[in-house]
Amino acid sequence: GARAGSWRRAWLAVLLGLLATSALAQGPAAEASERSDEQAEPEQAEQLEGEGGSEGRELEARVARSAARAAGDLALAQGPAAEASERSDEQAEPEQAEQLEGEGGSEGRELEAEADAADAADAPPVAAAEQPATSKRSGSLTTRSIYRRTAGFYAGCTAVLMPLWEPKHVDSLLRTVRSPKLVRNGVLGAASAVYNVRQKHMIPCLLVHEVITDVSADVTAQAFELEFGDDKDDDDDEAAVSPAARVPEPVAEAEVEAASGEKRLVLDWKRVGRSTTVALMSDDFPFLLWSRGLWVLSERLTTRVKKNPKLSPGTVRALTHPLTISVGKMIITQLVYESTSNALYLSLQALFRGMGVKGVVAELQGKFFKCWCDGVIFWSAAHVVVFSMPFWWLQPIIDNTFTLFFNTYLAMLAHAKAGRSPI
Repeated sequence: GARAGSWRRAWLAVLLGLLATSALAQGPAAEASERSDEQAEPEQAEQLEGEGGSEGRELEARVARSAARAAGDLALAQGPAAEASERSDEQAEPEQAEQLEGEGGSEGRELEAEADAADAADAPPVAAAEQPATSKRSGSLTTRSIYRRTAGFYAGCTAVLMPLWEPKHVDSLLRTVRSPKLVRNGVLGAASAVYNVRQKHMIPCLLVHEVITDVSADVTAQAFELEFGDDKDDDDDEAAVSPAARVPEPVAEAEVEAASGEKRLVLDWKRVGRSTTVALMSDDFPFLLWSRGLWVLSERLTTRVKKNPKLSPGTVRALTHPLTISVGKMIITQLVYESTSNALYLSLQALFRGMGVKGVVAELQGKFFKCWCDGVIFWSAAHVVVFSMPFWWLQPIIDNTFTLFFNTYLAMLAHAKAGRSPI
């Protein structure tokens, strides 16, 4: 037994020695193998580079293809999920719309309005020629239409309010043209009724006709200003006025039809009323008194001249001739009446537009002399015709006809910029 135990110990010692020898032998071999691998890698890299790096490029291509296939697989995997999400959103939209409608839909309408406004802002502007006819400003008229309607209205009112012929003259004219008896009787009856009304209410008829004259004058003036006026310096003039002194005033709105080039106008009826009031106060009422006073004075002077024994018959005929009397009335009227009337018209226009005392003074300084000179040129011949009328009541009628033209000029002058011609 002792001998067997010693053999076992001997074999165990041998095995342990072999294991230790093997471990010691493998350590240096492993280190040598690692050093040989490290040295081989640069050599292989150099060899690959020397050969063009074909294997490296093939490796990179394989990696890229693998990444592309992985991305495609991921997209295919997400596709059903995305479609399911879109279908759920589409199904949710009607439900949200129904919910908004049930609650009043105010937020939905606001969003729609904002979207419409954005679309309208992004849309290109429509040319004027392509716009429909309904885009014309409501109540606007062409200048031709204004002239035509004003002339017809004024002529009709004059024929009704100011009948110049007596019924016997109307009857004589109807017989001359051989009108049928039924027509003649009807026209003669209407003319007689109008004439009788005018004879009974002469002053009211004259005043109504003067109001119509003033309205027609300012309407015509607005059309003239649009068609012939020059507004190229309006912005500079407005900029020169201080904000405190600037008085806002409604003006007639205008537009131009692109198709025909014809101008359209929306009348400023507030201005029409103001100009009519100013004309009544500065000219219409005063001229009734003035013409009446001149008529009475001229009749008395004529009677005295004819009865004066110191004057020769030739002198009497010259002084009492209708043309002499008319020229004398015209001179007195230009020096006294027209000067006062024109100054009062310009002053009242400025006051009614809120320009104040300084504005009135500026208007008179800038416009009165021109107005007076133009009045002398216009009324020198017109007043001779007016004062040549054989009856007093005819003088205001003829004067109103001339006043229609001069008041048109006055309205344009009063609303023109200082230092600029109204046309």
